[in-house]
Amino acid sequence: LKIALQMEPIESSFEVGYLTLRVEDAEELNLSDLGMLPGDTLIIDTDQIDVQINGETEVESWVSGSVFVQLKPGTDVIEIFTDPASITLEVTIIWSDRYL
Repeated sequence: LKIALQMEPIESSFEVGYLTLRVEDAEELNLSDLGMLPGDTLIIDTDQIDVQINGETEVESWVSGSVFVQLKPGTDVIEIFTDPASITLEVTIIWSDRYL
Protein backbone atom coordinates (compact mmCIF):
# COMPACT_ATOMS: atom_id res chain seq x y z
CA LEU A 1 0.00 0.00 0.00
CA LYS A 2 1.38 3.37 -0.95
CA ILE A 3 -0.41 6.54 0.08
CA ALA A 4 0.55 9.89 -1.41
CA LEU A 5 -0.78 13.10 0.12
CA GLN A 6 -0.25 16.48 -1.50
CA MET A 7 -1.25 19.74 0.13
CA GLU A 8 -3.17 22.01 -2.19
CA PRO A 9 -1.77 25.54 -2.43
CA ILE A 10 -3.49 27.86 0.01
CA GLU A 11 -3.04 31.58 0.65
CA SER A 12 -1.52 31.40 4.10
CA SER A 13 1.58 29.47 5.04
CA PHE A 14 -0.17 26.81 7.13
CA GLU A 15 2.14 24.04 8.15
CA VAL A 16 0.92 20.49 8.84
CA GLY A 17 2.56 19.58 12.10
CA TYR A 18 0.73 16.35 12.96
CA LEU A 19 -0.94 13.67 10.85
CA THR A 20 -2.76 10.48 11.82
CA LEU A 21 -3.62 7.75 9.31
CA ARG A 22 -6.16 5.26 10.71
CA VAL A 23 -7.67 2.14 9.17
CA GLU A 24 -11.05 0.87 10.43
CA ASP A 25 -10.73 2.44 13.89
CA ALA A 26 -7.82 0.11 14.63
CA GLU A 27 -4.25 0.56 13.42
CA GLU A 28 -2.83 4.08 13.45
CA LEU A 29 0.27 5.64 11.99
CA ASN A 30 1.01 8.93 13.77
CA LEU A 31 3.50 11.46 12.45
CA SER A 32 4.52 14.66 14.24
CA ASP A 33 6.66 17.72 13.51
CA LEU A 34 6.17 17.21 9.78
CA GLY A 35 6.54 20.84 8.74
CA MET A 36 4.64 20.19 5.48
CA LEU A 37 3.91 23.34 3.50
CA PRO A 38 1.53 23.92 0.56
CA GLY A 39 2.74 21.97 -2.47
CA ASP A 40 4.71 19.42 -0.41
CA THR A 41 4.15 15.71 -1.03
CA LEU A 42 4.06 13.12 1.74
CA ILE A 43 4.51 9.46 0.74
CA ILE A 44 3.62 6.69 3.20
CA ASP A 45 4.80 3.35 1.81
CA THR A 46 3.69 0.48 4.04
CA ASP A 47 5.46 -2.08 1.81
CA GLN A 48 8.86 -0.44 2.28
CA ILE A 49 8.09 0.85 5.82
CA ASP A 50 8.99 4.36 4.67
CA VAL A 51 7.70 7.91 5.12
CA GLN A 52 9.00 10.65 2.82
CA ILE A 53 8.35 14.35 2.36
CA ASN A 54 9.41 15.60 -1.07
CA GLY A 55 11.59 12.50 -1.53
CA GLU A 56 13.41 12.81 1.81
CA THR A 57 12.92 10.05 4.42
CA GLU A 58 11.26 11.33 7.60
CA VAL A 59 12.19 8.73 10.24
CA GLU A 60 12.24 11.31 13.05
CA SER A 61 8.55 12.14 12.40
CA TRP A 62 7.26 8.69 13.38
CA VAL A 63 5.55 8.74 16.78
CA SER A 64 6.52 5.94 19.15
CA GLY A 65 3.81 3.25 19.29
CA SER A 66 2.60 3.92 15.74
CA VAL A 67 2.21 1.06 13.29
CA PHE A 68 2.34 0.98 9.52
CA VAL A 69 -1.29 0.27 8.70
CA GLN A 70 -2.20 -2.81 6.71
CA LEU A 71 -5.35 -3.27 4.68
CA LYS A 72 -7.50 -6.35 4.96
CA PRO A 73 -9.23 -8.12 2.04
CA GLY A 74 -12.48 -6.39 1.08
CA THR A 75 -13.40 -2.78 1.78
CA ASP A 76 -11.38 -0.73 4.25
CA VAL A 77 -12.09 2.75 5.58
CA ILE A 78 -9.01 4.95 5.75
CA GLU A 79 -9.23 8.15 7.80
CA ILE A 80 -6.67 10.95 7.72
CA PHE A 81 -6.55 13.57 10.46
CA THR A 82 -4.27 16.62 10.39
CA ASP A 83 -3.39 19.53 12.61
CA PRO A 84 -4.58 22.05 11.67
CA ALA A 85 -7.78 20.23 10.65
CA SER A 86 -8.70 22.85 8.02
CA ILE A 87 -5.93 21.80 5.61
CA THR A 88 -7.10 20.48 2.23
CA LEU A 89 -5.20 17.43 0.99
CA GLU A 90 -5.26 15.64 -2.33
CA VAL A 91 -4.91 11.93 -1.54
CA THR A 92 -3.85 9.16 -3.92
CA ILE A 93 -3.78 5.55 -2.74
CA ILE A 94 -1.96 2.91 -4.76
CA TRP A 95 -2.73 -0.74 -4.03
CA SER A 96 -0.92 -3.69 -5.56
CA ASP A 97 -1.42 -7.32 -4.68
CA ARG A 98 1.52 -9.04 -3.10
CA TYR A 99 2.36 -12.43 -4.57
CA LEU A 100 4.44 -14.92 -2.66
